[in-house]
Amino acid sequence: TKLEKIKDKDIGMDRLPSVKYFRSENTDERLSLEEVPRVIVGVDGRTMQEVMELWDSNDKDGLAKHKVQHMILRELELQLRAFGNYAEKKGKSGIAAKYRQDLEIVERLIEEKKSGNGHEFTSDRVFVAIATETHKIFGA
Repeated sequence: TKLEKIKDKDIGMDRLPSVKYFRSENTDERLSLEEVPRVIVGVDGRTMQEVMELWDSNDKDGLAKHKVQHMILRELELQLRAFGNYAEKKGKSGIAAKYRQDLEIVERLIEEKKSGNGHEFTSDRVFVAIATETHKIFGA
């Protein structure tokens, strides 16, 4: 699975992936990023349908308030914490520090948005699957 790939390849080999090309919002030039923690983000079809309907109707307020952004932040938080703890247990302190650094950013975003605790997302099957597999594979 993708989570096992993160466990075995990224953490196990003590090497985070890089993003070869992305376009900077500030300079519009193509740049690369090194040591980018890989995470799995997803939502189920029903949640995606809700978001698409809001997008199609240009409902910016509805999009701004939709649970999907909070759900994705919680998916990131769950995984970054689990991966960082696992890396630390395996003696990969450099990678563990990178996961913790990115976790702090996500936690600040959650605080800014006053996101719920994650329990309200259990109706989304993909959220539940990501959380379940993360706990199973990383013992989080």
